[in-house]
Amino acid sequence: MEALRGDDPQTIGGYTLVCRIGSGGMGQVFLGESAAGQQVAVSSGLHAWHFTWSAA
Repeated sequence: MEALRGDDPQTIGGYTLVCRIGSGGMGQVFLGESAAGQQVAVSSGLHAWHFTWSAA
């Protein structure tokens, strides 16, 4: 994981972005957090999807 860059969005789809998880040909993947504290992986690129992140 790496810190957000200056040109990265601060939020996507209601999730506050915490850091970058990775990137590739389809865009970037960020660790996001909901207002309730749920952590999710948020993808920005051709398809904007999110997946539940489990820290357990």
